[in-house]
Amino acid sequence: MGIGDAIKDFMSGAAASASAAKDKLTDGATILRLETEIKQLQGDIDKWCGEIGRQYAAKYAGDYGGEFGSYLEQISRNKDKIKSLEDQISAIKGTRKCSKCGAEIDIDAAFCVKCGTKQAPAAARGRTH
Repeated sequence: MGIGDAIKDFMSGAAASASAAKDKLTDGATILRLETEIKQLQGDIDKWCGEIGRQYAAKYAGDYGGEFGSYLEQISRNKDKIKSLEDQISAIKGTRKCSKCGAEIDIDAAFCVKCGTKQAPAAARGRTH
């Protein structure tokens, strides 16, 4: 075997390795694309399941019987607790929610800075100092 044959064999082997590497890279990109699509579809399913749950909880709020009663009761308790915590934060910050759009506004604001709705005076809303 001469040097020319050795070079040919080397080049042939290098080409085969490059081809295999290219195939692996292409396969990797395809797998990544497919996994990304799966994650997007699973995200949609999770979003829709969550929406079904929210609609069910809204429809049957206060009805603590049946198969999902204990969950609905826990949701209700958590919502009440969230409201209480949000009220504490608002009191500390000196803010309240707009009666129309829910934007955070200064407790003494006469109008919402986001939607412009006239607000009831803070004293009328049960403000205590």
